[in-house]
Amino acid sequence: MEPSMRRSLALFLVLALAVPGIPAFAQADLRTEGDVARAQGAYEAEVPVNSQAEADRAGALARALGSVLAKLSGERSVMGRPGVPQALRNAGNYVEKYDYRQDQGTSAAGAPTFRTTLVARFREADVDGLVAALGLPLWPQPRPKPVLWLAIDDGSGPRLVSVQQSNAARSVLDRAIERGYRLGQ
Repeated sequence: MEPSMRRSLALFLVLALAVPGIPAFAQADLRTEGDVARAQGAYEAEVPVNSQAEADRAGALARALGSVLAKLSGERSVMGRPGVPQALRNAGNYVEKYDYRQDQGTSAAGAPTFRTTLVARFREADVDGLVAALGLPLWPQPRPKPVLWLAIDDGSGPRLVSVQQSNAARSVLDRAIERGYRLGQ
């Protein structure tokens, strides 16, 4: 076999082996049918939106960044701190990626309901820089796992809430998640 033909055959084999892997590499960060976008880290947040229009997205990104700043700083009133409202107007500058999720439910009358949620992830280094520039405290990551002992008295006497009765503590658990605690993991 001639050298030029060998080179052509070698090039063909290399391409034949490499090309099938390109789509998988390119789609590594894409979701597939059935996957659901969820905010899972300290630099991610979910906020409801009325539509996917640019104006709604800008407002939602500002609310999402505010939520992330509250998680990172541990301050409930972070929105009232000097400089924060101005920084939230530029929330789009800190976005790494965003996605939308459609949640379906049922109304009290039994009709289907739909809610659109924007799920945003912000660039860690940029947000950390913003936190420092605003003079906000920065909680260490990962956060220590909290221990919650919750007692209720619903008329049958006081008792501790078990995992099976977690709906009784749902608002407390939701608040902890909003503040950046990863519960039960």
